[in-house]
Amino acid sequence: MVDPFVPFIVEQLGKYPSLRSSRLLGMLKERGHPGGPDPLRRVFDRPSPPQEARRLNSQHS
Repeated sequence: MVDPFVPFIVEQLGKYPSLRSSRLLGMLKERGHPGGPDPLRRVFDRPSPPQEARRLNSQHS
């Protein structure tokens, strides 16, 4: 459910690295995200090496 919003998430975290997940969830809901916080927490809780973050960013640019 979060996958369509990954480009937006990457962009916002690039602009605002200290953005809280609760605020980010609110921003996603404003853009039509139908889910609750659990899918977003799973994205934040999984280990994400710098290379993986760069790969995600380059895929969605």
